Amino acid sequence: MLGELQQGCTNSDFVEKGVGSGFQNECALCVVVLRVMENYVNYNRLAVADFVNRQFCEMFDGDLKPTCEAFVHYAGPVIIQTLYNKEPSDKVCIALGLCKDKTCRIVKQKAEFYGVDIGAGPSVPSPWKWLYHWFVDHFGNGHLPAFDLDNDTYSDISTFRGYHWRGSDCNEMKGSVYPGRKSGSKLLDQDCNGIFGLDNRGRYYEDKFCAPYKRYGIAVIGDSAGAHFSIPEKWFNVTLMGKGTYKDLLPRLADELDMPEDSAYTGHRNTSYLSHSVYKYLRGWNLCNNNDFQNIAVNGASAGNSWGNIQALSRDAKEDYPLMMFLELIGNDVCKDSFSRMTTVEEFRRDVIKLLNYLDGRVCVEVCRCLRGAIW
Repeated sequence: MLGELQQGCTNSDFVEKGVGSGFQNECALCVVVLRVMENYVNYNRLAVADFVNRQFCEMFDGDLKPTCEAFVHYAGPVIIQTLYNKEPSDKVCIALGLCKDKTCRIVKQKAEFYGVDIGAGPSVPSPWKWLYHWFVDHFGNGHLPAFDLDNDTYSDISTFRGYHWRGSDCNEMKGSVYPGRKSGSKLLDQDCNGIFGLDNRGRYYEDKFCAPYKRYGIAVIGDSAGAHFSIPEKWFNVTLMGKGTYKDLLPRLADELDMPEDSAYTGHRNTSYLSHSVYKYLRGWNLCNNNDFQNIAVNGASAGNSWGNIQALSRDAKEDYPLMMFLELIGNDVCKDSFSRMTTVEEFRRDVIKLLNYLDGRVCVEVCRCLRGAIW
């Protein structure tokens, strides 16, 4: 689709305006969804009106289906006219008010913009703006769990940077109880690994099962590779679409289209394609390492902008067990549309050293120093 950019809208314009006020993210999302709809209708030889009014919202389940139905009621006539006339999909997005900049377009124009006034319509929030603000406002800052009653940076909710991303909080009412905590009574599950109490001989279970082995947590700070970014093929492959295609859309969006539970670093699910991860190795070596992981990876992270992300890391060098750290930055510093936009060697070294200095002695001591010596 990027190959269809028109004159007056360069690749740099697309990248820059994609997160700005001209060519907004809700615009891009609107255009992509309409292109998928168009391809689905053509592939299945469907009647346009019947698909838009009756079949499209069947792909959504749960709370998103009523929102889809309200949107179709509001914008259905414009969408149908667009598909019938085979007009570029970004025209309908302009008509809906989701695309603001008429000079920078994704799809090549075929004809003059058709004047469609959809009026004020019912008072229904646009799902595209809702999705856009969900991404930007909620995940754009902090990268901490949204639901954390005791403010210990751990949560008992899976998504929204919850226990898919870091160990589950076993006591949301007590901030001194969280995964990886060393201090506290061994009679209680102060580190949320599920091993606590005394055996019939009066010996602590943690000492009995864990004392011979070193305790380590695992954390990764990085980009989409560390977060395990993944979009289901069925969302965009019209040959795989059908009823319930987008039934998992909401939880997937709540995890930023990532699957940290399947990451090579912090993967903790039992799946056929993820038999091992660093966390699983540490847990297998010492079961007391159970539930002690943090995934601070963020889509699009680079050496320069990881300084804000690293603040979400939670570790106390005195109160918690040592942490095995991975700094994973694969391509966002160099994958640019021009050499001038790439991170220079000097900038990369400066930014990485700044990150390591933050880690050294503040959140972990032993392992971080070892890693720093190995890198430099």
